[in-house]
Amino acid sequence: IKIEWCKNFIAKTFAKLPAGITGIETNCFFEMAEKSSLYVKGTYGTPMNNALSELVFVDTVFNANDEYAYSVFRLAK
Repeated sequence: IKIEWCKNFIAKTFAKLPAGITGIETNCFFEMAEKSSLYVKGTYGTPMNNALSELVFVDTVFNANDEYAYSVFRLAK
């Protein structure tokens, strides 16, 4: 797997988001990447991980009680 394939997957996945939606829940993203055969669950230091580190940042979402709810990937500017 080449890092460029992963970068293209990330760009295309974010481009498909409806207007106003700026992020993808991290587990959902990894499931999509796994289905595309660009990621294997539980692996680190892979082309997908490297592509993500170059293109996105992780945003943490908290609930009304200020407790962790979930994490979202957002495209870096």
